Amino acid sequence: MGCGVCRVSLAPNTVRGYKVNFNNHTISYIGHIPVQQLTPVQVQDLYSQLEKKGLSARSIWYVHTTLRKALQYAYQAQHIAKNVADIDKEYIFGDTKTKSGQRSLLLSEPLMERLQRHKRDQNKVRLLPGSDYQNHNLICCKKDGSPYHTGTFLHKSKTFLEKNKLPKTRLHDLRHTNATLLLQYGVPAKIASQRLGHANIAITLDTYSHVSVEMQEDAVSKLASGVFGKLDEHVG
Repeated sequence: MGCGVCRVSLAPNTVRGYKVNFNNHTISYIGHIPVQQLTPVQVQDLYSQLEKKGLSARSIWYVHTTLRKALQYAYQAQHIAKNVADIDKEYIFGDTKTKSGQRSLLLSEPLMERLQRHKRDQNKVRLLPGSDYQNHNLICCKKDGSPYHTGTFLHKSKTFLEKNKLPKTRLHDLRHTNATLLLQYGVPAKIASQRLGHANIAITLDTYSHVSVEMQEDAVSKLASGVFGKLDEHVG
């Protein structure tokens, strides 16, 4: 089994990344198996071995995506009868990338009310007679309880922004907006750092140094107004 994926319209660095990923995490495990003899069980065993090796769920998903595309190319070229990496209704759930990614957060009352209402709606569907609801204990999921693909979130976000005539915004930008507002509203950097899941406060202060500068300017302005305002009163 070799890495013969089409390189059309891909940047050199992208091709290099795919090749390294494929060689390190796929060829080294199933490269000895002729592609025509590869089975779904062997593909699943590959993912299990990578998980035991310590790869994150995201990294394993990249491996799966690359393998699936390679096999799809082989299928379209009629080298194989089917793409054994096209596995339906099976998902990989893993831990967060870092320990700080696993944390408890206080939520506002309005948000809690919305989440509780959403949970009640999910339970109604799950408890319907003959329901095929997949209970993965997820909040954001499809109507049948199965996980969304990351591309779905991107599509829904893009549709929402266009519908409401809002500027193009990446989902990750919302995290930066949240962090910026926390600091601008005077939330201590230590608290903001904990909510963001940063390993330490230095990361927060370094990442959002522009907000810190604005806060310092505001502090200086308030200090000057207070001090010199009092002086003017006495002098006057």
